Amino acid sequence: MVDISAPSKAEPSVRTPTETLALSLQPIQTADSLRNQAYAMLKQAIADTDIYSFPDEVQLDKRVLTEALGVSRTPVREAMTLLEQEGFLRTFHARASSSFARPGRKSSR
Repeated sequence: MVDISAPSKAEPSVRTPTETLALSLQPIQTADSLRNQAYAMLKQAIADTDIYSFPDEVQLDKRVLTEALGVSRTPVREAMTLLEQEGFLRTFHARASSSFARPGRKSSR
């Protein structure tokens, strides 16, 4: 599990974009499929995140997301595939990373 508690006064308050996104995520329940719950939670977290506040494209770390949601990688990968199909994410397969899709901006990669 990612430690997203308040930093001590000795530590600067610097979080990666994925950790910032993970703050709004909670472990998912098993009433619905894990993929559907991961999809809904990630979609809402992406919609609630000000992606333009970061100078570069926001790279998502699946390990951080799986820990924040409390599930394995498979439901997160499946949810991210659905989000990519809907245009919320863009996946760079050569690097196996994903970033938020920014409307109106071309990828520099």
